[in-house]
Amino acid sequence: MRSTKAFYIFTFLTRLGMGSICSVYVLYLLDLGLSYSQVTLVNALFFVFLILFELPTGMLADGRGRGYSVIGGALFTALSGAAYWLADGLWMAIVAEALCAVGSAFFTGALTAWIADAPDRKISLQKVYANRTIMDGAGMTIGTLFGVYIATWSDRADAFLFFMAWYFVAMIFAGIFMRGKEPEHTLSEFEALKHATDHLKGSVSMRWALGVELVTGFFGAYNLFWAPLMITQFSQVELGWIWILMYAVCIIAGLIVRKQSEDEESARNHLATRTVKALVLVAVAMAFIWTTGSGFVWIAMIAVHEFGRGLVTPYLETYVQQRVDTSYRATYGSLQSFLGLFGLVAVQLTLTGVFKFVGSDISIIPWLWLVTSCLMLVACAALYKFRPKM
Repeated sequence: MRSTKAFYIFTFLTRLGMGSICSVYVLYLLDLGLSYSQVTLVNALFFVFLILFELPTGMLADGRGRGYSVIGGALFTALSGAAYWLADGLWMAIVAEALCAVGSAFFTGALTAWIADAPDRKISLQKVYANRTIMDGAGMTIGTLFGVYIATWSDRADAFLFFMAWYFVAMIFAGIFMRGKEPEHTLSEFEALKHATDHLKGSVSMRWALGVELVTGFFGAYNLFWAPLMITQFSQVELGWIWILMYAVCIIAGLIVRKQSEDEESARNHLATRTVKALVLVAVAMAFIWTTGSGFVWIAMIAVHEFGRGLVTPYLETYVQQRVDTSYRATYGSLQSFLGLFGLVAVQLTLTGVFKFVGSDISIIPWLWLVTSCLMLVACAALYKFRPKM
């Protein structure tokens, strides 16, 4: 099987799993008896665990094989689903997040590097990542449809069984089709880390990309609380359909990025500017939610927000992969993610403190998003001013 096809199928399988829990995740944590402050704490700990494992897994991917890293990522993520299904409170939720963090760390850097260096890849990276965004949207849409009805007809916990099953299927698929399809590894783990670190230190354009990664940490303020806000006006099933709409617009974003990739030179020259514009779109959409109590306006703004995020990921991944050497590509991806995660952790810990002070008050969520969006727009202005021209 051609590597690009395997990459798309693997993406689709994992997003089927992730989609099955996205509309019920925070609600399930609340079912377990967690407060809003504890929900944000659990997610902050996820990113702390991710920081701990990020660099070692990236180094292993370059030193031992990216295909094996992808398999490991699917395995640990599946195990996190089993832990969540068995969870009965805060501590089991933390165990599940730790397992999921290990799985995510194995994926980071390794998966994008695997396809970037695939010997039989014939199309541009921007087109590959755009197609991946489309498969993301399709998988999340279908997975959410299954997950929301499982949660409605059975129990929210059972959605995590569906999550676990699809990641196990993805692991088996990767074991069959994604091992060995990569270049020979010429660097040891620590040599790869040294080259990646030197490249980041010596490149203004790569430090700018790290700045973008840090700004995406603001996404953490949006991720957790859309479901508790929406459930005040819509049912559980309607929540699933809203999530499907949100990911349908991600498919549109992927199609736009794919169309832009047809002029590779123009696409390369404008990636930085397009990335910042997409981040602005993300922030502006969520800033408007505080102005109205209309659930349908909330849906429209969240859809615009997701559209912007659907643009950011393939733009940033293409920008980075075009500027990194094959021999330490996975390690560099993990290094950038490792440093960028400090932004996410800072946001999550801040939210933990905020909700510790205000309690689980739903009315605070739109105002929280307004403040977050304003801070994000200030950061975007700096990114635009100092963006690389090529």
